[in-house]
Amino acid sequence: VALSHNIKGLIKGIVESNPSFISYLRSGMNINLTIGIDFTGSNGHYKDEPSYHYLDAGMNNYEKAIRSCGDIVAHYDNDQLFPVFGFGFCFIDSSLNNFLGKYTDFNYPINCNLNDPNIKYIDGVLKEYRTFITKIHLSGPTYFSPMINDLNSEVKKELDEGKIMNYHILMILTDGQIDDMEETKDALVEASFLPISVIIIGIGTGDFGNMDVLDADENPLFDKNRRK
Repeated sequence: VALSHNIKGLIKGIVESNPSFISYLRSGMNINLTIGIDFTGSNGHYKDEPSYHYLDAGMNNYEKAIRSCGDIVAHYDNDQLFPVFGFGFCFIDSSLNNFLGKYTDFNYPINCNLNDPNIKYIDGVLKEYRTFITKIHLSGPTYFSPMINDLNSEVKKELDEGKIMNYHILMILTDGQIDDMEETKDALVEASFLPISVIIIGIGTGDFGNMDVLDADENPLFDKNRRK
């Protein structure tokens, strides 16, 4: 509060400042990174060289994105524990598909731990990714909304419990196609009212027109109830 005098008496002025991202971190804000990985068939089989998941020539497209983008965001994650989910696949061992618990092939922890999807460090994420992809068939569809809705629910629960210093970043890596566009819009509009950011990273050279719609740079998103 800034105070000054003039001939008529006391004038009170209020100076407001916009806190920076670093200011929030210094005040104790916890950043939490969650990663979603696209395992749909359009990416190509991991043994085929054109595949974005190809494993036999150094780091593939997904690994490069996890490393380069994940490291930036992970730097601010205080516990270095990252829930990582895959979508758009089925298990090679078909019996496993019947025991997904609360998870589905639209949103499944790549460490296959239904009780704890957290993976320690980005190096650990890359290691689990290489193990997981050898256990699955790439299939489909490409659904974003289950991951976003699950995170929305988790954050609402935290807020109900008084945990107001947690901020969540969901990083989705995909080759472009989205099969639940309207549901994804609904989920993103809901997330926009919560302490959540969603980063969508396009892998490869596909059609990313849907991403241009979802970023809402030109036209805002509306959900099915016309909430902006």
